[in-house]
Amino acid sequence: MNKEDRRKAVLELYLSNNSIRQIAATLKIPITTAFNDIKRFNEQGDFNDRKHLRIATVRTRSLKDKVRLRYKRERRRSARKVAKELNINRETIRKVLKYDLGLTPYKMKKRQDLNEKKRKVRLERTKCLLQSDAIKNLNSILFTDEKIFTIEQSFNSQNDRIWAESSPGEDVIVTRIQKPVSIMVWGGISATSKTPLLFLEKGVKMNQNTYREILENSVLPWAKTTYSNHDWIFQQDSAPSHTAKLIQKWLFENFPNFITPEEWPPYSPDLNPMDYSVWGILEQKACSTRHSNLGSLKKALQTAWEEIDSELLRRIVAQFPKRLMACVKAKGGYIE
Repeated sequence: MNKEDRRKAVLELYLSNNSIRQIAATLKIPITTAFNDIKRFNEQGDFNDRKHLRIATVRTRSLKDKVRLRYKRERRRSARKVAKELNINRETIRKVLKYDLGLTPYKMKKRQDLNEKKRKVRLERTKCLLQSDAIKNLNSILFTDEKIFTIEQSFNSQNDRIWAESSPGEDVIVTRIQKPVSIMVWGGISATSKTPLLFLEKGVKMNQNTYREILENSVLPWAKTTYSNHDWIFQQDSAPSHTAKLIQKWLFENFPNFITPEEWPPYSPDLNPMDYSVWGILEQKACSTRHSNLGSLKKALQTAWEEIDSELLRRIVAQFPKRLMACVKAKGGYIE
């Protein structure tokens, strides 16, 4: 029995002086259903569904015009600030923005500066990499990079939250100081292994001489042990210390194969597994709280580095060709 037929049957039984309980028992429906049908008929004179109309008494045309004008002058405005200026509830402003003006909030993002010329070079080199022996021997590539870490706590101001029954007080405060103590870290990974994590001592700059020492004293011995007599491919970005003639000559003489500065896509941290994954993992694990000194920071980074297992390495590196294809699809533009 559909709703319309049920209501007609309820009305017939009701007009025949049957009680609500008797009507419910006869039609085998809940008592509350019979009661509501009869109440609707008595109040409206029919069984038509009520129309719920809500008058927007606050979101007036004048308010909408004021909000529209403010966001036309400056798109980067918080709803809280506009609500305070107009002495209106913040939720009302949000409803005006979303439902009346059809606006959607978007987060600000940090990205590499990619003009048309840079996109073109990035696209051409990405296409070449996809056709190169490097992709065919993906598991043999050693991806490397360096990054500066500080003793300060790292957090995402957009997404990190503390859930608590009452105000957490100082627990939500992350302090910052000028020129915090920092250290440069160098590391490398492949689909099956990772190099030792190297720390540059305070005052040591990453120039071509320092970089050559890392390659000669750390990477080369590690590679001989790890790869034995098998060929492997060395990857680095286009930092000045990497592209120096001295370094290029040394790589040619000592490594079986490497991706040259003319082959690696420039302005592309989003294509290097160290940048798009590994450093973020280390920062999240090792820098979730502030460190009192460099020793504590180095210990935490080393622990996080050792926790990266072979399965995670495989998944990280497997993203590399997919990101290259995404870059080609974006015509050398942004992929994240």
